[in-house]
Amino acid sequence: MPTACDDWVIAQSGDSTPYAKSLARVAELGSSSWTPMLASGAGKPKAIFARVATLLDRTRNRLPSVSEPIVMLGGLLMLLAVSQGADFNRLLGISNFSNRWVESNGSFRRELKMRGEIHFTANDTEVEGMSPGARLVVEQSDGWRRRLVDFEADGQGAIHRRYWSDGIEEPYNEEAKRFLAKLLPQWVREQGIDIPERLGRIVAGKGADGALDEIRSIRSANVKRRYLEELFIQAGLLEDRHLLRALKLAGEIGSDYDKRLFFENVRDRYAGRRRDSAGFGFIDSLSSDYNRRLLLSHALEGAEMGQSLPRALRSIVSVRPTPVEPPRQSC
Repeated sequence: MPTACDDWVIAQSGDSTPYAKSLARVAELGSSSWTPMLASGAGKPKAIFARVATLLDRTRNRLPSVSEPIVMLGGLLMLLAVSQGADFNRLLGISNFSNRWVESNGSFRRELKMRGEIHFTANDTEVEGMSPGARLVVEQSDGWRRRLVDFEADGQGAIHRRYWSDGIEEPYNEEAKRFLAKLLPQWVREQGIDIPERLGRIVAGKGADGALDEIRSIRSANVKRRYLEELFIQAGLLEDRHLLRALKLAGEIGSDYDKRLFFENVRDRYAGRRRDSAGFGFIDSLSSDYNRRLLLSHALEGAEMGQSLPRALRSIVSVRPTPVEPPRQSC
C-alpha cells in the first residue's frame, strides 16, 4: 500500500509516472547497497516496488482521504460563521492592522495596534468614534501583570469595548480607563496621528510654549519634524522666542534628511527674522557637510546680510571644502 505521502505527491503533481520511476530507481539502488533507504519511507526494495505498482494502478482512487469528523467540523464552523455573521479573519485567528507600535525591554512589553479610522477625545485618553470595522488593541505586560484593551466597531460603527487582566476578561471599568489613559496619549503623539487637529488643540489650550513642550518629548525624527512644520503653519509668524526655541528643537532632530525637509518647508516663514542666531545655528547642527553647503546656499540667496554677515561667515568657514581631484597627466 502506498503511504499518505505518495497520495499527497500525486495530488500535487497530477501525474504518478515520474514519481513512480523515482521510487523504482530508489529500489534498484537499495537492492545493491547496504545504505538504508531513509528518503523512501521504507527500507526494503520489495516494499518500494509494491508501492510503485499501486501508484500505477489507474483504477485506484488517488485522492488523499480526509477523515469524516474533520469534514463535519469544517461544515459546522462554516454554518456557525454564516449564521452569526462572524468575521472569518477572527475565526481563523487572523487580524490585519495598518498601524502597530511595540516597545520591549526584558520582561516589559507594550504593544498598540489599530486599523481603520479612529477618533480620540480632546485629551487623547479615550476613543470617541470609530469607522465601521475599525479596531484598536492596547496591551502591556511587565512580568507581574498583563492587561489588554480591545476596541472594535461593528458594521454600523458602534464601539464594543473589552478588557482583560491576566487573561481573565473583566468589565470595561475605571481601572481599564486609567490603563488606557496612561498609554494612549503617548502613542497618539509618537505615531503622528491627526497632527493638525491635535496640535491645534494644544496651541489653543496651552499656547506655543505648551506645543513646544509636547514636541520636545517626541522621539521620532520624522514625527517631530512634521509637528514643528505644522506649528509654523498654524502659528503664523511666531514670536522671536518661540522661533528660536522651535529652530533649536529642529536642530536636535537626529536625521539630516528630516532637517533638510524642515528647512525647505518653513524657511519662507522665518526669512529675515533673527537669521543670525536661528537659521545659521540650525544649519550648523547638520552633520553632513554636503547638506550644510546646500542649506547655506539657500539661506544666502538674496539675503541682505548686514549684522548677520559675521554669523554667516562662521557657518561657511566651518564647512570643510570639497576635495578637488588633481588633473590627470596626459602621456
